[in-house]
Amino acid sequence: MALMIPFVEFPTAIATGVVFAIVTAWLALKKGYPPLLGLVAGGIVGPLALVVYAFLPRTEDADQQAEMEGRITAEQTEAAKTRLCPNCRRVLSIAARVCPKCETRLPAESPPPTT
Repeated sequence: MALMIPFVEFPTAIATGVVFAIVTAWLALKKGYPPLLGLVAGGIVGPLALVVYAFLPRTEDADQQAEMEGRITAEQTEAAKTRLCPNCRRVLSIAARVCPKCETRLPAESPPPTT
């Protein structure tokens, strides 16, 4: 039996299915579900799978990962505001010019600390 979709519309239908599959897989991954399942569901039922995954709650693993990413971002922001004394390795404000512990004069700009 031949396809009921005219030949001109068939590539468009395939492209639309691929787009729904990719977006649904990405959404599944972000919410902590298996992306392969999202890919298959999005490719088969398209918009319905996308809506279902949009309303599914995040898994505990996804919540923990999002929390960890938030902590890392906060630590990076805090690290950008500080630097180490080259003599005693004390953590100082980026605006400090003299270390209060060892009284070493600090250069106006120092490279970021290496770990």
